Amino acid sequence: MILSAFKTKEEILRIPPTFFPEKPVFDNFFIVWNFANLGRAFLNSLIVSLSTIVLVILSSSIAGFAFAKYNFKGRNLFFMMLLSTLILPFFITLIPNYLLITWFGWQNSYWALIIPFCVSSYGIFLMRQYVSTIPDELLDSARVDGSSEIRIFWSIVLPLCKPAMSVLALWTFLTSWNSFFWPFIVISSKEMYTIPLALISLQQSSLGQRLYHLCMAGVAIATIPLLIFAIILQKWLIKGMSGALGLKL
Repeated sequence: MILSAFKTKEEILRIPPTFFPEKPVFDNFFIVWNFANLGRAFLNSLIVSLSTIVLVILSSSIAGFAFAKYNFKGRNLFFMMLLSTLILPFFITLIPNYLLITWFGWQNSYWALIIPFCVSSYGIFLMRQYVSTIPDELLDSARVDGSSEIRIFWSIVLPLCKPAMSVLALWTFLTSWNSFFWPFIVISSKEMYTIPLALISLQQSSLGQRLYHLCMAGVAIATIPLLIFAIILQKWLIKGMSGALGLKL
C-alpha cells in the first residue's frame, strides 16, 4: 500500500508490475488530500471516534464494576444475556437502529454515528473481567474509611483499570475509524463524510478511470492515526489483555 502510494497511475497498472516505485511521486498525497476533502473527513472521524471511545469506556466501566463487585438478583442471568448479544450480526440490528435514528431526526449528524455505538457488550465483558482482579479487601477498606461508592469507582477502580481501558479504547477507535456501512446509510452530505466515505470517492474519477494510486495514498494517510494511537497505548495493551482474559467467567 505504501509503495503503491508513491507510484504513478501508469506504473501501478503496469504488467508485469513493479515492486518499488521507479520514480517516487509525492504529489499523490497532496492531490488526494484536496480531491477527497480529507481534512474535513479527518475531523469528522476524530470527533466520532473520540466521542465513541469516551462513552464506551464510561458505560463499560460502570457496568463492568457493577457486574464484578455487586451481588444483585439475576446478576449472572443479565450478564449471560449481555454476552449472548455478541453472537448477533450487526445487520440484524441495522433496520431497528435506522428507524430509531430517523424517528429522532438524527440523520446526517454526529448523533447518528455516535449514539448507536456508545454501549459495547464486548467492552462490558472486558471491564468486568479486569475489575474482578481488583481485591475486594481494597474496596472494603475504602468503605471503612468513609468513601462513597462513586468515590471508590473514580479514585480506585478507574485508575487500576487503565490497561483494560487502553485495550478497549484502541479496539473502539479501530472499529469506529474504519466503519463504512453504517455511515454510508445515515450520512448524505459530503461535509459529514468520515474517512471511509471520503476514500470511496477516490475509486473512480469523472472520466471513469480507476485512481488506484490515489486510493493507496488516501488509505496510507488514513492509517496514520491508528498507528499513533497504538504506539501511545502499547505499554498497557499486553497487560490489559492478559489481565482481562485470564479469568474464568
